[in-house]
Amino acid sequence: MYDLFLTGLEKDIVKSPNPIYLGDWVGSSSSNTNNQKKPFIEINNHWNDKEKLFRDHEYLEEIHAKTLLELSKVLNNIHYCSYSTKFWQTIMDPWLLSYIAIIFDRWETINKTYELEYRFKVYAPFEKYEHEISRDCIDYIKIYNSDYWNHNLFIDIINNQSNQKLFKIKYLNNFPKMNPIHFKKNYFTIENFKNKLKIILDKLTLFSEKFLKPPKVYLDLSYVGKSFRRELNLGLNQNPFYKLFFLLDQEINSKKYIFKENISRIPFIKLGDSNFEKFLTKRISIDIPSFLVEEFSKNLKLANNFYQPQLIISDNRHINNLIFKFWLAICQENKTCIILSNHGGSITQSSLDYMGFEESISDTFITWTKPILNKHFQLPPFKYYKYKRNKKVNSKKI
Repeated sequence: MYDLFLTGLEKDIVKSPNPIYLGDWVGSSSSNTNNQKKPFIEINNHWNDKEKLFRDHEYLEEIHAKTLLELSKVLNNIHYCSYSTKFWQTIMDPWLLSYIAIIFDRWETINKTYELEYRFKVYAPFEKYEHEISRDCIDYIKIYNSDYWNHNLFIDIINNQSNQKLFKIKYLNNFPKMNPIHFKKNYFTIENFKNKLKIILDKLTLFSEKFLKPPKVYLDLSYVGKSFRRELNLGLNQNPFYKLFFLLDQEINSKKYIFKENISRIPFIKLGDSNFEKFLTKRISIDIPSFLVEEFSKNLKLANNFYQPQLIISDNRHINNLIFKFWLAICQENKTCIILSNHGGSITQSSLDYMGFEESISDTFITWTKPILNKHFQLPPFKYYKYKRNKKVNSKKI
């Protein structure tokens, strides 16, 4: 029987001459000391097999479509509303797309150990780590990257696998204590002072809505300067200084939800009969972020404070700002036209895109590359608007 280290937590408390690392993250994980020799085996990532990578991508697209539809029904029921699937996709997909892939990756990582045909001893704390619920995009990235959350998840997968007899779980009382996930404190700096001043000015803009005519086309462009936005607004005969204020996720003051046990907070959704799909159903009911359940009404109320334009153009905030996503979803329900744009990180290799999320929630999608869908409209990145395109091409330089 071989010692299998699931995360970096075991490195400081389990002395093993030849441990097997579940992945390269075990060795790279931070620890107080490193009393281990090099791992006897470090299991390779299952997606090193590129054929499997593309097969899994297609499978996860199918799972995502089912999950989105079923979650939309459940959330409508628990909140006594009847929003469209697109409404829920707009506020939920930036989390859901990543979450499904993360759970599947951890599931397949445990499956990868079967190829060694060994029996394993794995280690877990006597007192299970507390389960912290993500509140927003910033939270879930921090939580899902933590050793504590991943260790709990791997143990849960082992307990739900059909081949769990290959694993013996040994419980220890000297596991490292969990460090709670929290935002950094905002100490006084010149930059923070400028940000606070900016927030005050933005709030004054909201107050002045009674006197200023809101623009029919709202431009939310993060990658361009103020002068370009003013030029666009003036070209549209709109107030060039009008701007909406959207609270940053860490400024919403959402309640932090931490549970000692895995608690289902919504009814189970209906997916498929495979072991993974049953496990995913269970985990979603536990891990679903609070902005979709406990804090939903509060966020909806904040987003309803804003007016409804005829057209919204966004290049980034629809991914990473919670209140903006709620506002965008509300406007969609009221037939506002939505134009989204490529942004940093949105162009990926081959067909491994963002599962069509941005195309699904937009009426038109501005692409920097050759259009492949009817919704696509090609433009250069907005930050290059000042530069004139040189149409003369020297074929010898290509």
